[in-house]
Amino acid sequence: MPDPTPTSILSPPPRQTCLSAIYPPILTSATPWATTQDELLRLYTSPYTGAITTRTTTLNGFPDDPAIHKVAFFNPISSANSPYAAFDLAPDSADPGTTCSVNTYGYSPHALPYYLTAVRGLAAATESTQPPLLTPGGTPRTQPKPIIISITGTPEEVSLLLTSIGDTMSRALPTPPLLPVWAEINLSCPNIRDKPPPAYSPNELSTYFDAVRSARASCAWWSSSAGKIGIKIPPYTYDLQVRSLVDVLSKYSRGDGQAVVPVLDFVTATNTLGNNLVFTDTNMLGALSGPALHTLSLGTVHLLRKGLDEAGLRSVGIIGVGGVSDGDGWTRMKRAGADVVGVGVAIGVGIGRWGVEEGVEKVLGEVWMGVEKWGSTGK
Repeated sequence: MPDPTPTSILSPPPRQTCLSAIYPPILTSATPWATTQDELLRLYTSPYTGAITTRTTTLNGFPDDPAIHKVAFFNPISSANSPYAAFDLAPDSADPGTTCSVNTYGYSPHALPYYLTAVRGLAAATESTQPPLLTPGGTPRTQPKPIIISITGTPEEVSLLLTSIGDTMSRALPTPPLLPVWAEINLSCPNIRDKPPPAYSPNELSTYFDAVRSARASCAWWSSSAGKIGIKIPPYTYDLQVRSLVDVLSKYSRGDGQAVVPVLDFVTATNTLGNNLVFTDTNMLGALSGPALHTLSLGTVHLLRKGLDEAGLRSVGIIGVGGVSDGDGWTRMKRAGADVVGVGVAIGVGIGRWGVEEGVEKVLGEVWMGVEKWGSTGK
């Protein structure tokens, strides 16, 4: 019987995108464990990250309420919740099957200026680092890692956020900045009451692409080759959702001689999936992340890569996120079509089980094993 697996999944063709410069091809996604400058510094200085993403920020900061905005880790096989809370340390004997989470989080309590200040702090800290930042092989890095600031809001607010980031970075031109800053527009959080993820609506996507196009036209940073803008999408459960996104993106792309210049540089796929229930002391209904989401994220990445390529948008990169916690998960994301792979809730699980220092390195080191294997075998 012939193998029904599409050839494109088995051996995705090579391509060059803005994400090709990220090495290692691993980054951390927008999570609660990337909220403070200290947390960002810990992730940035890991030899296993090629870039990092901040927690999603807004113009004025999100009204975070610990009584409402929580996370519950659980075992996806038994659906039993973990005995430890989000930021409590647990013994190493904690259930190794506790790999998923359901959360009711919104966005970062810190407004954008906090993260612009954090970028300057990271630049100062890493510039004075002795020894310098290292690669997984132990050699000093020769290129800075991008910092992706995750932002969200109405289209008008996103326009202001992009302008603020762009103006801050434009002041560094024409001198290349020590830390390149990109923007990821989060259009996919399922936890905001009465505000469904805009990425499910082609009409709403258009309003955000208008904001991006305006930022590129008016700001030196976003019109330069250094300023990269992407969006983060939710898991898509059927192919028309992917095709609708690609259709809108195609309409907002322009021809530049023989090449098509997309309005976006990258798409992050995927965010969490809403409306999941875990029975805890208070019963948690919220957004799912972790290995239980992995196959749906893989499917979204695969259909998105296929759709972008068919639309002539091969230069749009894909950050594959969703349930990756080890080298095998990284490899599956690459096979599905991701250019680089993001790690999210696995960081929280690792910190919960082993503490910050050991947890971060254990998890990212496991993911790095997939990169090593891919490099030696090509698949």
